[in-house]
Amino acid sequence: MSSLIDSFNQLANAVAYNNAVNTQTNLSVDFINKFGSYSNNFSELTQIGAEKHMWHYIITGIFIFLSIVFYFAKQDEDKEDENKEKQEDITKKPLTILFYISIFIMIIFIFYSIYRYFFIYQPQYNQWLSSLPNDARNLLASINTITQAVNMLNNSYDNSSYRSNIRRSSRY
Repeated sequence: MSSLIDSFNQLANAVAYNNAVNTQTNLSVDFINKFGSYSNNFSELTQIGAEKHMWHYIITGIFIFLSIVFYFAKQDEDKEDENKEKQEDITKKPLTILFYISIFIMIIFIFYSIYRYFFIYQPQYNQWLSSLPNDARNLLASINTITQAVNMLNNSYDNSSYRSNIRRSSRY
């Protein structure tokens, strides 16, 4: 009986999730149709006010991952070197070189991402937001509230199999 109740709860959560996503999509399309032109003067904003260029965040994440991988590979290389003769020349350790290069590039992209967010995107977003009429701000607040609800539903319940089944069935 409890598995039946769990199944109903998961199905209800999946329906609530899909309804919230549909509402979010409809409100976003409505916002873009009515107020999307307000972002035309801002190079870093999408029509709904999000950051347009995200590539630097992706590259930063890649180099964080590479730095972690090279760090652990470097540790293995250092352990092997302890068993052999000590090598004082760092150029004979390619993983160490790759590790330091990836750390250097990662730090550059972290600072670049911070710069772009705080000094390019955020001022444009604030100007864009202040140029919007009250109706647009209210609609944007509704979209943000629903986005938070979708994220909460997504994190709270493990109903991904129900969601994927519902998405598959709604495509046909």
